[in-house]
Amino acid sequence: MQGVQGNPSYATDTLVTYFYRLAFGAEGAVGITDIGLALALGTMLFLILSIGTLLMLRFFDKRTVEL
Repeated sequence: MQGVQGNPSYATDTLVTYFYRLAFGAEGAVGITDIGLALALGTMLFLILSIGTLLMLRFFDKRTVEL
């Protein structure tokens, strides 16, 4: 969003870009690669997205329109 380094001081980073920096040691991550933390973050993101998706499917399933 604000270039490769997430200026100012990574304030505009999202969880996904933070995950990418941890997993792959992208530029601006000061060469830090923490696979364990990236795996934990990726798992949490997966769970959050899965729960959100299931809730949305359940919500929209009840709102069917008959023509």
